[in-house]
Amino acid sequence: MEDSLAFCSTVLKKEPRNLFALALSADCFNYYDRKLDALIFLQGSKSAQPDCQIMHIAVAHQLQLMERYEEANHILENILDNNRHSALIREYLAHTYCNRHQFHEALLILEPLLPNPIEERISHQVIQILLNIDRLEEAIDYALHAYKQNKSIENLLILANCYQSNSQPELASQTLLQASSLYPDNESLFVQSVSALFDLGSNKLAWDLIHQSPFLNDGGSLFKFGLGHQYLLEGDYENGFEYYSYGIELTYKDYKQDQFTTWNGQSLCGKDIIVVALDHDIRDILLFSRYLSPLFSEAKQVIALVQPYMARFFRCINNDISVHVDIELVKSISDVNTIWLPISKLPLRFNPTPATPLKVESNDKLLPAIHMTDKRNFSSLTQSNSFPKVGFALNNPNFTQGVSHFKTRVEPSIALKPFKGLPINLIELDSDQSFADVINKDACSYSNYLCLESPREIYHSAVLLNHLDLLITSDHPYAFLGAMMGIKTIAIIPPNPHFMFMREGNISPWFDSIDIIRSNSWVDFASISAAYEAKIDSLLITLLSDSGK
Repeated sequence: MEDSLAFCSTVLKKEPRNLFALALSADCFNYYDRKLDALIFLQGSKSAQPDCQIMHIAVAHQLQLMERYEEANHILENILDNNRHSALIREYLAHTYCNRHQFHEALLILEPLLPNPIEERISHQVIQILLNIDRLEEAIDYALHAYKQNKSIENLLILANCYQSNSQPELASQTLLQASSLYPDNESLFVQSVSALFDLGSNKLAWDLIHQSPFLNDGGSLFKFGLGHQYLLEGDYENGFEYYSYGIELTYKDYKQDQFTTWNGQSLCGKDIIVVALDHDIRDILLFSRYLSPLFSEAKQVIALVQPYMARFFRCINNDISVHVDIELVKSISDVNTIWLPISKLPLRFNPTPATPLKVESNDKLLPAIHMTDKRNFSSLTQSNSFPKVGFALNNPNFTQGVSHFKTRVEPSIALKPFKGLPINLIELDSDQSFADVINKDACSYSNYLCLESPREIYHSAVLLNHLDLLITSDHPYAFLGAMMGIKTIAIIPPNPHFMFMREGNISPWFDSIDIIRSNSWVDFASISAAYEAKIDSLLITLLSDSGK
C-alpha cells in the first residue's frame, strides 16, 4: 500500500488531474481507515476541477462510504438535474436511496434504465430493490433474465436467493444444484447446494453427493466446516467437532498473527489462555461458553476476547475470567507463551456435558425501551396482573442475514393461535411487524400484548428472558440463551438447523429445558400445527394453574 501511495504522489506531481491516481489515493486513505482524509483529498481535487463530473461522483461515493448519505444524495441529485440521461448517476443515486431505506424512490430513479437490454450490474441492483419491497415475482423475472443472458455464479446465486425469498426452497435447491454442476470445482457452490438439500430434508441425496465429491478428500475449510455440522446433527461428536472447528479459519484471518501460539492439542495446564469469541456464530458462542469454567480450573489465567455486546454476559458466566473487547490491548498483554484458543475449539478439549442454568439478576432498569403499539413498560404490564408471561422470538432479524433469516422465521399466526382469548401476557421480542399485524387484526383476543425492541446487549436479553415463564422461538440465539438459563423453551425447527437441535427427536442433549417441534421444511407450518398446539395446551394447564387462572 505504501508503494501505491508513492506511485500516486509521483503521478499527481506530473498530472494533477489524473483521475486514476486520484481515485487510487483515496482508496489508500480508506485502506488505512482514514476516510475523512480521503474525503478532504477528493473535495480539494473537486474544487480544482469544478467541471469534472467524475470528481463530483467520487466525492459522493466517498460520502456513501462514510454513511453520510444525505450529503451524497444532494450532490448526485444536482448532477442528475443537469444530465438526466446519465446511467452512472442514476446507479449511484439509487444506491444512496437504498442505504436510506427509500427503496421505492430508488426504483423510480432506475426506471428509465430498465427497458431491455438492461446492464447486468443495474439488473442486480433492481432485483435487490424489488426483494426489499416484496415484489418477489418481478425480482425472479429479472433474475431469470440475467441468468439466461449469462450463466455466471453470481447470477445463479441471485436467482436462488430470489426463490428462497419467495418461499420456493425446491426451486432454490434446483438452481444451486445446477450451479454446482456447471462449476464443479467451486467448493462454495457445492457446499450451498448440499446444504439446500439438507434444508429440504433430502438427507440421503445430500450424503450421496458428499461421498461422491472430490472435496471429501481434499476439500477446504468451508467444506469441512459444513461436513462437521452434518456430523454433529447426527450425534457424531468425535468427527463433528474436529471438522466443525475448521469454521474458525473462515473468520479468524483478520486478527490471527503468526507470532501467536494457537492451540493444537497441547496441555493448557498453568498456561495463560485467550479465548477468541469475536466473529463466531452467536449461537456457537452461547453454546460453547459452558466450557469456560472447566477451562479456568485448568489454566493459569483465562481471558475472553469478545464483541462489546457480549462482554457483560461473559462476566456473568465466571467472575474469575477476564473479559476484554479491545483486540490490540489483548495483543499487548500476551506473549509467545500465551495460547490463543478459538471458542469453537473448546469442545475438542472438553467432552460435551449438560449445561448448568445461568442465573442473571433481575433489574428492571436494564429492560429495553418499548417501541410499538403498547406504551406501557414491561414492568407495569407484568406487575398489573398475575398472568403467565410468554415471550416470542420468531423472526430473528438482528442475528442472522440473508438465507438464514428465511430458514429460521416462524409464521406468527401459527405461534399465537393456542393463546387466543386466554389470560396470558404475550411479549414479542423481535420487533416483528407481522407479529403485531396478527395481534391488531384480532385485538380483542390478545388484550395483554407488548412488542419490544431487541436489546443491543446479550446481557440485557438475558435479563428480559429471565422474567418469562415460557419462550416460543425457532433456530434463534434466544433459544440457546433461554435454555441455558433454564427458561422453559419451545423451538419450532426446520430441517438442517444448528446442530444443538440435532437431526431428530424432540429434545436436545445439550439442554434439559427445551422442547423441539420439527417441521418438514422451512416453509411448512401446517405440518407442525397439531403437535405445537398440543404441546402448548399441556403447558398452559400448568401455567394457568400456577397463576390461579
